[in-house]
Amino acid sequence: MSAAQFGAGRLGDVLWPASGIALGALLLWGYSVWPGIAAGAFLLASLSPLPHRAAAVYAAGTTLAALLAAFLLRRIAKFDHSLSHLRDALGLVVLGAFGSSVVSASIGVSALYAAHIRGWSGFGSAWLIYWLGDSTGVLLITPVMLTFPDLLRIRSWFRIPEFVAGLFLLTVVCFIIFGDLPLIPIRLHILAFAVLPFVIGAAIRFGVSGAGLATLLIALIATIETAFGSGPFATNTPLMNAVLLDVFFGVVSVTGLTLAAVCEERERAEREREQLAREQAAMEARLRLATIVESSDDAIISKDLDGVIVSRNAAAQHIFAFTEAEAVGQPITILIPPELWDEENKILQRLRAGGRIEHLETIRVAKTGKRVDVSLTISPIKDAAGRVVGASKIARDITERKRADEALRKSEERFQLATQAGRMFAYEWDATTDVVGRSAESAQILGINEAAH
Repeated sequence: MSAAQFGAGRLGDVLWPASGIALGALLLWGYSVWPGIAAGAFLLASLSPLPHRAAAVYAAGTTLAALLAAFLLRRIAKFDHSLSHLRDALGLVVLGAFGSSVVSASIGVSALYAAHIRGWSGFGSAWLIYWLGDSTGVLLITPVMLTFPDLLRIRSWFRIPEFVAGLFLLTVVCFIIFGDLPLIPIRLHILAFAVLPFVIGAAIRFGVSGAGLATLLIALIATIETAFGSGPFATNTPLMNAVLLDVFFGVVSVTGLTLAAVCEERERAEREREQLAREQAAMEARLRLATIVESSDDAIISKDLDGVIVSRNAAAQHIFAFTEAEAVGQPITILIPPELWDEENKILQRLRAGGRIEHLETIRVAKTGKRVDVSLTISPIKDAAGRVVGASKIARDITERKRADEALRKSEERFQLATQAGRMFAYEWDATTDVVGRSAESAQILGINEAAH
């Protein structure tokens, strides 16, 4: 942590990544890394003309600002590392960047002037540069640290080339705008904002991580080219160039962060709306199914693979007379005559194998002991992984049909007997021959082989 803090602090006065690294480390790994932040800041200050006492004050201010920012973000803003909410993006901008940098700038610049490194007459401009640099460091570095793992999780073969091509094109445009190329002979500050569409596109397509990385790339190229006297921000005094660069970086960074957060909130709201619609449709389907089940005249009973009743509809109580409290949790054998328990075991074995039973006519027994003729259709119930976890049984009471079938059978038997009895003494007359003969049944009873004339 100290090495990162020290190395980042040496990058320059315009872009101070050390403040962003410090806050990012605290948010990612907790308050326990503060000694590394303090050591890195002290080492950086020791390389300047500051006395050791002033360097210690400078390091304390840098560390305190980062700790304060992390504390405020966690306690007040309820900060989420993903920066996927507008609240998180604005919290990082207001509390993490602009707010905490007031502390570091005030303590750091005071240490410089207390050590008589500079005259107090330039305190205001020095404070502004310090504050802008720290704020810019947080805006550019911290979002990339917090969300860079999101870029590593890109799995689409289409989006990876899209991202790489976008960064390459942005790099070319940055060198055209900020470099000393003859393509743009004039140097206007407004030209720098030609890179803004790339940041907007990265925010829409790749979220906070894409917008943060694009903004950081712009800042690095612009800072280096301006340091070499190229680009639209190299036309003023070094102090004014630094101020203009920091303001430009702040505008681009805040635009990218907030737009990405809004886009992700919109996408999340759309996903939640779709999920809610699916859940509502599923609930309506379940309600329709429950209505169908409850209004069915057939008994519908669900059971687990151990044969224990899990649920039943109202028709089951009407047919078998068991209430819900009496049936649920009891073995299904309370509805089966003892001599048919083996039949139930075979049914359970078939269900465990994923099979189903259709239109099995058998007998079940009611609470009163009354036997009920039923036609069973039994289907396996599967979980999301496709494993059989239970069975749904539809039992149709066919007692009346059985009675009707039996009555029809007996009626047909009686009809056949009556027909046979009527033919015993029946005679047949042939009108063409004027011959009268007995029926075969009558001749058989009387012992006559041929009919008489």
